[in-house]
Amino acid sequence: MKFACCKSTSEGVVGALICTTCNKNFHAACLYPTDKKKALSTEFKKAWICPDCTVNQPRLAKNDNTPVRVSQCTSRPVLSDNDNVNCRRGGSCSDSPPPSKQVDKKDNLVATPSIGEIVKSCIVTEMEVMRSELRAAISEAIARELKPIREEMVSIKESLNFISNQHDVLKKRVDDLEKDFKHYFADRLSSAY
Repeated sequence: MKFACCKSTSEGVVGALICTTCNKNFHAACLYPTDKKKALSTEFKKAWICPDCTVNQPRLAKNDNTPVRVSQCTSRPVLSDNDNVNCRRGGSCSDSPPPSKQVDKKDNLVATPSIGEIVKSCIVTEMEVMRSELRAAISEAIARELKPIREEMVSIKESLNFISNQHDVLKKRVDDLEKDFKHYFADRLSSAY
């Protein structure tokens, strides 16, 4: 008897597994070396498929929302860096909405935000934080720069108040002297005539 797993012809039909697809013979010891002590059930042997045929069989669909590429798949597609998406239509859970939608409490479909919308909201939030920090920094810088100017203005105001008071004192004194001079001059004129 010929075996597809090795060149050995030992172990007759008793220890052999026969593929239900290609009808090739395999040693159980070659395929399952760790399970030598474990006896394979007859149901397992009747439905067994060899590794070569298993690889060539289409995979069973899963009940998940694996993305499916909408392109024509060939039997042996040439994979590129971004070809990690299943090309076959798999089963999807009929109870759940499509992955791009969420269901609210009123059973209305509400679109979930896209990556662009999420990035945009993050940028807007960061810009608002930066704007408030910038306002605070500018206000602090202006206050720091204006402090000496305010102090100088207070000093000038005090000086102007002092000068104004001195001017009032001098004006009053000049007015008093003018009055005294007019009285003296009037007295001198009246005494001369």
